[in-house]
Amino acid sequence: MTIIKDGELVLYGSVGASFFGERYFEDIDVLEALEELGDDADITVRVNSGGGYTDQGIAIYNALKAHGGEVTVVVDGVAASAASLISMAGDQIIMRRGATMMLHDPSGFASGMADEIAIAVRALDRIGAVMASIYAEQSGDDPDDLRKEMKAELWLTGEEAVKRGFATASEDVKAAKAAAFDYGAYAHSPKKLVAMASKRNWKLPLERPMAAFAASLHRQSKETESMANPPQNVAPVAAAPTSAAPAAPAVPPAASVAAPQVSQDAAVARVQEILTHSAAQGAARAQAEHLAFNCPQLDAQQAVAVLEAGLAPSGAPVDAAQAQASQQGAAPVQQPASGGYEANRLNQMTATLAQPQLAGAGDPSPKPTALADAVGRLNKQRR
Repeated sequence: MTIIKDGELVLYGSVGASFFGERYFEDIDVLEALEELGDDADITVRVNSGGGYTDQGIAIYNALKAHGGEVTVVVDGVAASAASLISMAGDQIIMRRGATMMLHDPSGFASGMADEIAIAVRALDRIGAVMASIYAEQSGDDPDDLRKEMKAELWLTGEEAVKRGFATASEDVKAAKAAAFDYGAYAHSPKKLVAMASKRNWKLPLERPMAAFAASLHRQSKETESMANPPQNVAPVAAAPTSAAPAAPAVPPAASVAAPQVSQDAAVARVQEILTHSAAQGAARAQAEHLAFNCPQLDAQQAVAVLEAGLAPSGAPVDAAQAQASQQGAAPVQQPASGGYEANRLNQMTATLAQPQLAGAGDPSPKPTALADAVGRLNKQRR
């Protein structure tokens, strides 16, 4: 997808994926645009984005930072979350009149055994530290102090952004309307942005595992009480908004597929390898997240092979237990009736809670639903 318009890079919409059917942009789009414009060309980057995937944001930031020519970033409307991170790549960072900028800590939703949650927490903490260092390099603030503000969520007007050092100048040109995003998902969004999101029905899906590497899916002050007594085997990293939902149908027991025990460092590296692979971008992103966070029995190469084979192009997860059983010649495992991605994920979590922990200390519970049509074909696809 081209993001060049009149010789400028136009980064409008969500970072890394479309959440509401709106336009979006990816790191590969930016790299291709920079190549087309020339390594040493001075460029203007126009930003209007409520956020998206932070790993994509970091990649785009690095691409712009490495560009040979001067980079001028103009925040046309809003630069929130991953989009504010991208904005830090400018040699000049200009805020239009009425534009806003938001910095916050990465957050996400994780479910599973304690070890699995610990991996997600550690990954988020590392990403938060990277983000703080990028903001601090631009503003001159202490990274630890900035991290505290990020955790509280920091919204800035153009004038405030300039005063704090997150922008270099403000421009007396009226800001564009804020890009589509679920601004109600952030803890301290301006009321006008929340009202706009509500009016236009911009709502993030409840199940977007670790999409927060991008967006906070909760208002901490409102959710603390509701999370006082979480289920025994589920330890949320961030509470997702609650909503009425039909009870999940019973899921037939699946063949036990135990994930190998690995160190937290290795597990984090596996997740990052999957999510940063080119096959994990665009329409395949939801499937990549499912593979990365819900299918620990698949190593990074296997997960990438599933993505490259396009085994689930719709983004709906398929059953890894069934796939591995078929690889071993076992009878296929019956699947629950399809009810969409969120329904299938709800079924999965319900079934996980119902299954006993494996005997081995630290082993996660077997995953009743996980991934691919045919992991039996994976070895043939390895490169």
